[in-house]
Amino acid sequence: DSMFIENGLKLNVFNLWSNYEYTFHIYAQVDYDDGQGVQEVLVFTEKITTSAKAIPSASLGTMAVDGDDVTFTVTGYSNPDNVTFELRAVLYEDGVEIAQMVINESGSYSFDDVYDGGSRYTIRLYIDYDVNDSKGLIEDVHIDSMSVIIADKNE
Repeated sequence: DSMFIENGLKLNVFNLWSNYEYTFHIYAQVDYDDGQGVQEVLVFTEKITTSAKAIPSASLGTMAVDGDDVTFTVTGYSNPDNVTFELRAVLYEDGVEIAQMVINESGSYSFDDVYDGGSRYTIRLYIDYDVNDSKGLIEDVHIDSMSVIIADKNE
C-alpha cells in the first residue's frame, strides 16, 4: 500500500491489516534559530482505511451415494485476495461425523468405503480463514451443505 503526501513525497507501508483505519503522522525536526534548539513539529496527518479482503468461497454442486462411496462436487472455489484459509468437507451419517477431507479446488471428490447402512448422508463445507483484519483465524464457518436420503439398499 502507498499514499502520496504533499510535494510529491510518497510513503510506502506494508503488511497492514485489511478493513482497518490507520492514522499517519509525519514529524520533522526543525531549528527555527530562535534559541529553542531543535524542535519536533507535526507537518502532516492523514487517516486511511484499508480495503477489506474477500472471504474465500465455494459451494457444493452435486452429491450421490455410489456403491459404498459418497461422491460430491465442489464448485465456485475462489480466493480472489489470496487469503490464508482451509476448506474442509465433512461427511455425516445420520447426524454423526464419520469422515472429513481438505478441499483444494473445484472438482469431484469421494469419501470411499463409507456407506454403512445409514439412511441420511450429509456433507457440510466449513472454512477456516484469516483475512488479516486483526481478528485472527476464524474457524469452522459453515458455508454450504447437502444431504441425500438412502432407501434400504437391500430391497
